[in-house]
Amino acid sequence: MKLLLIVFVFAVSQLYYVRGFRYTSIERGDYMFYGLVKCANGNPIQNGAMVLLMERDDLTSDDVMSFDKVQPNGGFFLTAFKAESDWPTPRWELYLQFSDVCEKGEYKLSGFVKPDTYNTGYTTTYTITPNDVYAEVYGL
Repeated sequence: MKLLLIVFVFAVSQLYYVRGFRYTSIERGDYMFYGLVKCANGNPIQNGAMVLLMERDDLTSDDVMSFDKVQPNGGFFLTAFKAESDWPTPRWELYLQFSDVCEKGEYKLSGFVKPDTYNTGYTTTYTITPNDVYAEVYGL
Protein backbone atom coordinates (compact mmCIF):
# COMPACT_ATOMS: atom_id res chain seq x y z
CA MET A 1 0.00 0.00 0.00
CA LYS A 2 2.83 2.40 0.88
CA LEU A 3 4.53 1.71 -2.48
CA LEU A 4 1.25 2.42 -4.28
CA LEU A 5 0.96 5.76 -2.49
CA ILE A 6 4.56 6.67 -3.42
CA VAL A 7 3.93 5.77 -7.08
CA PHE A 8 0.70 7.82 -7.08
CA VAL A 9 2.41 10.90 -5.59
CA PHE A 10 5.23 10.64 -8.13
CA ALA A 11 2.76 10.30 -11.03
CA VAL A 12 0.78 13.35 -9.90
CA SER A 13 3.93 15.42 -9.48
CA GLN A 14 5.00 14.47 -13.01
CA LEU A 15 1.59 15.51 -14.32
CA TYR A 16 2.14 19.00 -12.91
CA TYR A 17 5.60 19.07 -14.48
CA VAL A 18 4.35 17.93 -17.88
CA ARG A 19 1.59 20.55 -17.88
CA GLY A 20 4.23 23.19 -17.20
CA PHE A 21 2.43 24.18 -14.01
CA ARG A 22 4.12 27.24 -12.53
CA TYR A 23 4.29 28.21 -8.88
CA THR A 24 6.52 29.89 -6.30
CA SER A 25 8.06 27.62 -3.68
CA ILE A 26 8.83 29.41 -0.40
CA GLU A 27 9.38 28.51 3.25
CA ARG A 28 6.26 28.68 5.38
CA GLY A 29 6.03 32.05 7.10
CA ASP A 30 4.07 35.28 7.45
CA TYR A 31 3.88 37.03 4.07
CA MET A 32 2.10 39.91 2.36
CA PHE A 33 1.52 40.05 -1.39
CA TYR A 34 0.69 43.35 -3.08
CA GLY A 35 -0.38 43.10 -6.69
CA LEU A 36 -1.77 44.96 -9.65
CA VAL A 37 -3.68 43.25 -12.45
CA LYS A 38 -4.52 44.81 -15.80
CA CYS A 39 -6.17 43.76 -19.04
CA ALA A 40 -4.04 43.52 -22.18
CA ASN A 41 -7.10 44.26 -24.33
CA GLY A 42 -7.79 47.55 -22.50
CA ASN A 43 -10.98 46.36 -20.80
CA PRO A 44 -11.72 47.89 -17.40
CA ILE A 45 -11.54 45.66 -14.31
CA GLN A 46 -14.93 43.99 -13.95
CA ASN A 47 -17.13 44.37 -10.86
CA GLY A 48 -16.74 41.23 -8.79
CA ALA A 49 -13.22 40.45 -10.03
CA MET A 50 -11.42 38.21 -7.52
CA VAL A 51 -7.91 36.92 -6.91
CA LEU A 52 -7.10 33.89 -4.75
CA LEU A 53 -3.73 32.93 -3.30
CA MET A 54 -3.59 29.15 -3.71
CA GLU A 55 -1.26 26.55 -2.23
CA ARG A 56 -0.60 23.59 -4.53
CA ASP A 57 -1.21 20.20 -2.96
CA ASP A 58 -0.19 16.92 -4.59
CA LEU A 59 -2.32 14.70 -2.36
CA THR A 60 -5.61 16.58 -2.04
CA SER A 61 -7.22 19.57 -3.71
CA ASP A 62 -5.27 22.82 -3.67
CA ASP A 63 -5.88 25.08 -0.66
CA VAL A 64 -7.12 28.68 -0.66
CA MET A 65 -4.66 30.66 1.49
CA SER A 66 -6.15 34.12 1.00
CA PHE A 67 -8.45 36.03 -1.36
CA ASP A 68 -9.30 39.61 -2.22
CA LYS A 69 -11.67 41.54 -4.43
CA VAL A 70 -9.69 43.28 -7.17
CA GLN A 71 -10.08 47.05 -6.86
CA PRO A 72 -11.26 49.14 -9.87
CA ASN A 73 -7.62 50.26 -10.38
CA GLY A 74 -6.51 46.58 -10.47
CA GLY A 75 -4.91 46.55 -7.01
CA PHE A 76 -5.16 43.66 -4.56
CA PHE A 77 -3.59 42.56 -1.28
CA LEU A 78 -3.17 38.97 -0.04
CA THR A 79 -1.65 37.44 3.09
CA ALA A 80 -0.36 34.06 4.23
CA PHE A 81 0.50 33.13 7.80
CA LYS A 82 2.97 30.57 9.12
CA ALA A 83 0.23 29.10 11.35
CA GLU A 84 -1.48 27.70 8.24
CA SER A 85 -0.23 24.12 8.09
CA ASP A 86 0.89 22.26 5.01
CA TRP A 87 1.78 18.94 6.57
CA PRO A 88 4.02 17.12 5.71
CA THR A 89 5.97 19.66 3.61
CA PRO A 90 7.94 22.58 5.09
CA ARG A 91 7.45 24.74 1.98
CA TRP A 92 4.45 26.36 0.34
CA GLU A 93 3.95 26.08 -3.41
CA LEU A 94 1.93 29.20 -4.20
CA TYR A 95 0.13 30.51 -7.26
CA LEU A 96 -2.70 32.95 -8.01
CA GLN A 97 -6.13 32.36 -9.51
CA PHE A 98 -7.83 35.30 -11.17
CA SER A 99 -11.53 35.21 -11.97
CA ASP A 100 -13.82 37.65 -13.78
CA VAL A 101 -11.05 40.27 -14.07
CA CYS A 102 -11.32 41.42 -17.69
CA GLU A 103 -14.43 39.50 -18.77
CA LYS A 104 -17.20 37.72 -16.89
CA GLY A 105 -16.59 33.97 -16.67
CA GLU A 106 -12.86 34.33 -17.30
CA TYR A 107 -10.42 32.20 -15.27
CA LYS A 108 -6.65 32.75 -15.36
CA LEU A 109 -3.63 31.49 -13.38
CA SER A 110 -0.38 33.11 -12.42
CA GLY A 111 2.15 30.82 -10.88
CA PHE A 112 4.75 33.36 -9.90
CA VAL A 113 4.03 35.26 -6.71
CA LYS A 114 6.55 37.41 -4.87
CA PRO A 115 6.01 38.19 -1.19
CA ASP A 116 6.71 41.65 0.18
CA THR A 117 9.08 40.35 2.87
CA TYR A 118 10.25 43.82 3.94
CA ASN A 119 6.78 45.45 4.10
CA THR A 120 7.64 48.01 1.43
CA GLY A 121 4.34 47.90 -0.45
CA TYR A 122 6.20 46.39 -3.40
CA THR A 123 3.76 45.52 -6.18
CA THR A 124 3.99 42.80 -8.82
CA THR A 125 1.99 43.46 -12.01
CA TYR A 126 -0.01 40.71 -13.74
CA THR A 127 -1.43 41.18 -17.24
CA ILE A 128 -4.45 39.16 -18.36
CA THR A 129 -4.36 38.27 -22.06
CA PRO A 130 -7.43 36.81 -23.79
CA ASN A 131 -5.81 33.71 -25.34
CA ASP A 132 -3.45 32.55 -22.57
CA VAL A 133 -4.39 30.60 -19.44
CA TYR A 134 -1.49 32.21 -17.59
CA ALA A 135 -1.26 35.88 -16.70
CA GLU A 136 1.98 37.58 -17.73
CA VAL A 137 4.07 38.73 -14.76
CA TYR A 138 6.19 41.86 -14.38
CA GLY A 139 8.24 43.24 -11.54
CA LEU A 140 9.68 40.09 -9.95
